[in-house]
Amino acid sequence: MNLFKYLIFVLFYCFLLKQACVNTEYFIILFVVFSAFALHSLSLQKKVYLFGKELKESMDMQREHFVNSLNHDLRIPVLAQLRALELIQMEQLGTLNPAQKDILNQTVQSGRCILNLISLLINIYRIENNVLNVGYQRFNVHELVIYCFNELKDEAAEKNLTYSLECSNKNLYINANKDEIKKLLINLLLAAIMYSNYGSKVLVKVVQTDNKLRVSVSCDGSNAYSLNMNLNSRYTSIGESIRIHFCKKVIETHRGQIIKPKTGDAFVFELPMAAV
Repeated sequence: MNLFKYLIFVLFYCFLLKQACVNTEYFIILFVVFSAFALHSLSLQKKVYLFGKELKESMDMQREHFVNSLNHDLRIPVLAQLRALELIQMEQLGTLNPAQKDILNQTVQSGRCILNLISLLINIYRIENNVLNVGYQRFNVHELVIYCFNELKDEAAEKNLTYSLECSNKNLYINANKDEIKKLLINLLLAAIMYSNYGSKVLVKVVQTDNKLRVSVSCDGSNAYSLNMNLNSRYTSIGESIRIHFCKKVIETHRGQIIKPKTGDAFVFELPMAAV
């Protein structure tokens, strides 16, 4: 209740109290008691407000410290480790046997996965706190999906996967944050690769419905249903909940929505064609 409404309530109560009390002394006593109670109530409200404000500021500072720790204390050391591993991988520090190369490749892949998860956590924080600058630009959706396929060709090759794109129009353009949509598609493709059977196919469908763009990502696999990605599930693959939470935030930031598919197992979302 704001101060103006509270004042109206007090005046109305005093008016009713005066009408009910024939004796002026009784009215004064009741008015003093009520005023004391009202002042005490306002004082408590002020204390609760100040406590809530201090608690929010404290939580914001802790969150900011956590994100800075992610960016500096974790991200930078992981980058340094990857650079050192890449030098060894290129055999600039000595020749490697096949077993050593295999172990080193797995270590590099694991390090890149950790680096990606750290970056996603930082991006989620920036989106939720309106720190991220959502700069819209006009770009070709067909070309962006092909670019994402090429970015993940090594990951697909490890499971002998093939990419397939069904797009109603190769000249389909949308106004959005190209960099964030690229990250969204790459993380969805990584999830599809994870759940695909060896030698199967990852399919991306892009269609325009009215003034919206609908994108579907699916795969062939016994666990393909996991692409629906329940954010409330406690039992997910390592990093999956972070990736999907990021995807959800990017879609919401662009005023889009996640669509539950009528048939089949896929991750489907819609985005407005123009900036909102």
